Amino acid sequence: MDSEDHLLNYAHDMRNDMEVYIYTTREKLENELAPYVTEQDKQTLLNIMNETKHWFESGHPDITLKSVIDEKNTALTGTGDRVYKRRNDWEQLDMSLNNFKGALDQNIKRIQVEYDKLTNKQATSLTNENVEELKKIVENYNDTLNNSTEKLAKALKYVDPPVSYEALNRHLKDFNDVSLFIFKTNIY
Repeated sequence: MDSEDHLLNYAHDMRNDMEVYIYTTREKLENELAPYVTEQDKQTLLNIMNETKHWFESGHPDITLKSVIDEKNTALTGTGDRVYKRRNDWEQLDMSLNNFKGALDQNIKRIQVEYDKLTNKQATSLTNENVEELKKIVENYNDTLNNSTEKLAKALKYVDPPVSYEALNRHLKDFNDVSLFIFKTNIY
């Protein structure tokens, strides 16, 4: 295959990819992406999609030029991908909050079981100090969760989240590591 055929194939494949991107994004802007995009960003994206579609249909000689195709694709996906990323960040954040809350609830129950054993003078692997230490740890992480939840409740979804799901996942990992260490250290 010579370089001209290669460029024509590239142009054809990129055009198909861009048309699919335009079609799916236009459809999603009206429903699943709607909360994550401002009206101005939506109009900007629709304009870029319309210009790109018009350019495809124009038969313009530069429609097969790799540099022009790449430029058009960058303009199209650069704007659209920001909206997709924002939606993904908010969805990941919701999952992270739920995971964090679930881990806190689970550990609160574990602590309560151990505390009940201590108060009823039953065999337990933890001491009163361990239970108190765990309660403080849970309280600190619960404060982190509550602060994050408050910030998110005030935030508008068409802007980037004020809390990153990566940060929440790090807090969750730290919390799990600490509580697991205390439970394991005292069980074995």
